[in-house]
Amino acid sequence: MAKNGRFGWLLGAAGLTGVLIALGYVVRAAQSDLLGVSTYDPERAGYLLAAGDLILNTLLSLLDWPALVALIVGVVLVGAIELGRSRSPRFRAARSLLGLGVGSLCAVHLLFFTLPTAPISDLLIPSESVCLGRQFDVSRVYRWRTDEVWKQVLCSKVSDATLPECSNRAPQEYRRDLELTFTTAVLAASLLWVAGWRILYFEPPQSEIGPKWWGVIPWEWSRTLLMIGLLLVLFGLAYQYGKTVKSTIALVAEVDFEEGAASKTSGASPEEQQTRSFLVVADSGTSTILYDVDIHKERVWIVRDTAIRIERVSSLEDVLKRRIGIHRSSCTQEVPVQ
Repeated sequence: MAKNGRFGWLLGAAGLTGVLIALGYVVRAAQSDLLGVSTYDPERAGYLLAAGDLILNTLLSLLDWPALVALIVGVVLVGAIELGRSRSPRFRAARSLLGLGVGSLCAVHLLFFTLPTAPISDLLIPSESVCLGRQFDVSRVYRWRTDEVWKQVLCSKVSDATLPECSNRAPQEYRRDLELTFTTAVLAASLLWVAGWRILYFEPPQSEIGPKWWGVIPWEWSRTLLMIGLLLVLFGLAYQYGKTVKSTIALVAEVDFEEGAASKTSGASPEEQQTRSFLVVADSGTSTILYDVDIHKERVWIVRDTAIRIERVSSLEDVLKRRIGIHRSSCTQEVPVQ
């Protein structure tokens, strides 16, 4: 029994580690899609660190008073489900319908919180527009949400002096809107998970309990859909976090290219390889991704770590803020449909 217990603990720990790595991968993939360059960091526990950021930010978001009020409401609703389960045999008999209902709510959760963030991408690519008037070729079902999130993402970085369409609200207010949206998504997902978890543990109904039509929907089918829906909501939260709330701050460094350095650039000449400011977007352990801040020669550099020497880290700079600042003049022009 002791060996079986230890094996169970090891299996559970391995499973939890795998889930954390998968969540971290989704967070990093979403952030990479947002920036337009890869932030893969396999040699430095990047996925686990990204998952840790997700968990820490989620816990901190629940300390806000609107979140606490919503959490209390959720606890009351879950308590009502538990009370109905324990006192009403008919309630237990309807577990297939309840499971299907919670699974459907999981789909609504993804449609409202996750899918609208998917088109927001490639913010470091010069050919892409960073204006509020950017048009997204997406379904009309969630286009209005995409436009709203896009405005919050941009206006949380700059003031109305840079983008007049941000009105007179401070960037911090837009940032708070993003955080409250994520908090709402977390609370809704938590409620779905608790309700779904309890439904999965409902006792099999006896043959004499409830009307016969409740057995039309097979429990195995409903349970499978419910479990898939709950997992998709969990990874949808990680994707939403990586696309909106996770910081895009990167180091600004003075980089000196060593003589004879082999780098992958967009047609850069050797004369251009000189000491100047770059945004350190990502460090993969074997190469470094740099974003050239030169307004006239904007490009992404991928350089082997042995080929560069970081002379001085001057400050912390927001990648997206600089990107918007460089291209704000193009916001007055008509933006083509993608």
